[in-house]
Amino acid sequence: INFNGYLDFYPSFIAKGLEEAGLSCSLKSFTLPELETLRKSSTEMRAANIARVIVGDVIGDVAREVNRLAGDADTVLMPAVIGLFDDEPVKLLREKVDRPLYFVSTQPMSVGGMRSQIRLRRYFKKLGGTYLLGDSVTNGVAEGDRMMKISTVNLGDMELSADYFILASGSFFSYGIMANPVSIYEPIFGLDVKAPTTRSEWYHKDIFKDHAYMRYGVTTDDEFRVMKDGRTLDNMYAVGAVLGGCNSMKEESGAGVALMTSMKVVDNILAR
Repeated sequence: INFNGYLDFYPSFIAKGLEEAGLSCSLKSFTLPELETLRKSSTEMRAANIARVIVGDVIGDVAREVNRLAGDADTVLMPAVIGLFDDEPVKLLREKVDRPLYFVSTQPMSVGGMRSQIRLRRYFKKLGGTYLLGDSVTNGVAEGDRMMKISTVNLGDMELSADYFILASGSFFSYGIMANPVSIYEPIFGLDVKAPTTRSEWYHKDIFKDHAYMRYGVTTDDEFRVMKDGRTLDNMYAVGAVLGGCNSMKEESGAGVALMTSMKVVDNILAR
C-alpha cells in the first residue's frame, strides 16, 4: 500500500520480486486530506514531509484506510515514511492495523535514517555533548606534536580547545580531501596526504577502471593519529573516508570503514 503521488517508493518493483518468490501481491494506494496539500507540488511529496503530517489523529485515519484496502491479505507492506522523531507513530499504527504491518525503506533521504541521526544527536546532547549544526571548521593551531585549538565559521574569534580531536570530514565528495592541478591535499589543517606528486599517477585513462585517487587520504600511524609535516599529532585522529588506503566506491565499504574506524579511535582514546 502506497500513498497517492509518493514517487520515492516502488511497489511494482517490490511486488515483482515477491511474486518471483512465489507470493501473490496486490497493489493499493490511498490519500488523505492532510496529504493533498503536499501533492500540489512534487517537491513537497517527500518522506520527511509525509512523516510530519502523519501524527496524532491522522494515524487513526491511515489505519482505517489500510484496514479497508488490506482485505484478506496476510501481510501489509508500506513505505517507511512514518515516525520522523521517534518510533511511537510506527508502534501506534501497527497496533491499529488488523494485519501484520511492515515498512520498506524508501529513496534517501529516508525517514529511518533521519530518525537514527536525530536520536543519536539527542543522546549525544544528553551525555553532555554540544552539537554545532551547520558550522564548519576553518583551521587549527598545532604546537609541537599536539593540536591545541580549532576555529569555526560561526564562532569567529572564539576558539575551541580539547584534549582530543577526531577528523571525520570525508573524502573528495565532501571536500575533506581536495585536489588542484599539482597536488592532493587536506584543506583544513594542512595534514599530510598519502598521494604521489605526479598527476598522471592519480587516474586511469579508462574512466571505467579503478582510479588510484579514490584510495588517497590523510596519513596516519597504526592508531589512526594524523600526521602533519612528517610528525604525528599525538591527540588528533582521523576516521572514515578521509583516511587513505581503501576505495569505498569500488569496494562498497564506506559505511563499514566509517563505523569500524570510529569505534577503534574511541577505544584508543578511552584506553589513554
